[in-house]
Amino acid sequence: CVGVFVCEPPPAGSEKRRDPMAGQMESLVCCGHEHEGSLESNPMKEEEEAKKRRNEFPCHNDGSNYAKRPGWDKIICPALAALYMNGDLLVDEEGFVTEADLAAAVKRTGLEGVMVSGVSNLSVPCPDTPAHLRKINLFKLDGSMLEHDCSTGIRDPAPDPDKFEKMATYADYSQDAEGRFYVKDLKKAITYFKANPNDRNLDSPDGGTAIILTYMGVLQVWGSDDEEGFRFISVPKLRALLLEGRYPRGWIPTAWSGFDILSKVIDYSTDGKCCHKKALCTIS
Repeated sequence: CVGVFVCEPPPAGSEKRRDPMAGQMESLVCCGHEHEGSLESNPMKEEEEAKKRRNEFPCHNDGSNYAKRPGWDKIICPALAALYMNGDLLVDEEGFVTEADLAAAVKRTGLEGVMVSGVSNLSVPCPDTPAHLRKINLFKLDGSMLEHDCSTGIRDPAPDPDKFEKMATYADYSQDAEGRFYVKDLKKAITYFKANPNDRNLDSPDGGTAIILTYMGVLQVWGSDDEEGFRFISVPKLRALLLEGRYPRGWIPTAWSGFDILSKVIDYSTDGKCCHKKALCTIS
């Protein structure tokens, strides 16, 4: 995973040292709002405040800031790619993103609670590095220790329409002609791709769970509730999200937490016996 993590031990007197990220942060690939400012002349405390202000903007959920930004096709994670392409995840020209910017981006999707820190925490590969110095290269996730144990290959190593069309064969077409992915349908697709992965990452510690959590998260964040209150995402919306990083039209971020994902994982693991079609599944 050379080039993915940048781990710098805190030097003596680091409280007086200019943040080495400052120069890179001047060239953030974003939407041009005022949060994109130079940090060079600020003392450390003021620099930290400037970094926070850099993320003080609302989610571009209406798609108005969408663009195929530099390196968009190199980001193998569909959620991070979508956030980046819509200007909600600040990434520099080389592909680096900080822990603070990751946290701010996932919060824009509506995520609340301790899961924010869990999703954005980069301390595992850099246990002795202060949070403000930790960063990751999104353009070099492929082949790194952060790549999932297995994947669909829909974005790995680059967007692949044929792989998505294979996934689409597992959707539920009984509700409407365009097709829907409920938990049960995503499970069928994931089961197929786990048996037929585009590659395997033997260095990944997730044991095949990350692909499940990823798609349960996609369903929670960008899905919709049907007439009976069950979460689904349509085939066209999932296609646009995975292949092009486009938010679903009309998407409005709503609050969610790890409990929502746990509910869907339980549904996934019980083959729908926990949350069958005639019963709502909630955890409170």
